[in-house]
Amino acid sequence: MWKAALLTSTVVALDDLQRARTKVPSDDFRAHDHPHSVARMLTSHLEKSHSNTKPCNQFTALELQELQTVLHSHHQSVHNDIYSDVSDTRALRFGSLGEYQDHWTEMNAHAATHPNIHEMQRDGHCLEAVMWWTHHLSESSRKELSHLTIPRMPHNYWREPTAEEGESAKQVYSKGYHPSSTCLSCHGGGVEWQSPDNEPPPFPRQVNNKDRARRCDEYYGEDVGECNACEGMAGHYWGDMPDYTEVVACEIVGTPDDIPVDQRTPTNFPTLGVMGNLQLRCVDRMGGRVHLLPVMQRAISQLTVHLTMQAWKANQRLRKSRVTGTLEFMVSSILITVKMTHSMVLVFSDMRQCMNSPVV
Repeated sequence: MWKAALLTSTVVALDDLQRARTKVPSDDFRAHDHPHSVARMLTSHLEKSHSNTKPCNQFTALELQELQTVLHSHHQSVHNDIYSDVSDTRALRFGSLGEYQDHWTEMNAHAATHPNIHEMQRDGHCLEAVMWWTHHLSESSRKELSHLTIPRMPHNYWREPTAEEGESAKQVYSKGYHPSSTCLSCHGGGVEWQSPDNEPPPFPRQVNNKDRARRCDEYYGEDVGECNACEGMAGHYWGDMPDYTEVVACEIVGTPDDIPVDQRTPTNFPTLGVMGNLQLRCVDRMGGRVHLLPVMQRAISQLTVHLTMQAWKANQRLRKSRVTGTLEFMVSSILITVKMTHSMVLVFSDMRQCMNSPVV
């Protein structure tokens, strides 16, 4: 019995060493060259092997430092020797836990100067903690520490701070975050950003927060942080990147739960007129009033196409059978007339309400 256990542990140890010596990951562990894609792919593998995880943004930097202290005490020196001998970016950056703790103390002082600098520091810790868990612990150590909550990979990445964003931001980026964000160098698949919906890639995070102020969409979910009311407002911009943006002045005075119903701005939203896939709305996506004439023209065009198709189908049935076809044609004609009248009533009713309703 003990021989079988010894053989199993030996095989596992050899597997650990083989993975440590492997510099290029398999295709299953590579994604196209964008940190968002790499993070999602690696997080999926992490969750398959370890069920106790939570988003990076639900940790603080201090909590992650405590976690890394535990992980460091279980790291395999033989793994780190393999990485160091070939200058692999997985090698530990400091020779002892004490050196790491001194480094963390320095970074904590910089991170305390701005919430977004702390976010950058926290994301760097998440990247490093996942790398240690995966590449510096043996399989037996991971089983022993299965009770630990491991952070998921942050789905956003940070661009290098500018001089205007301050010296503390540059220090945390150059000494903390950037040396920890080396996953792309091995886990990127060499293919540029691809989206089935032809959407542009997410913006990199910035200490000045212009990235979220300009764009906050479906990429900003649980693993990045939900958008608030002042984010994603675009503003005036003259270039592709967030730095070329004049952010809209905005202050959140309360959430829906904070404002009593009797103190909320009164609204008079009309019923939506629906015909097929058409919905007549009073305001556009930017909050401005819709020009109703083109909307009306589009509604009539869609309705005309729909009625023409119904009439053609009725005519086809009429050709097949004179008796039943004639009855179906008469019934279809009546139904088409009723539907057209009802749809036009809805359109005109909504137009009248649109003209009278406030834009809020």
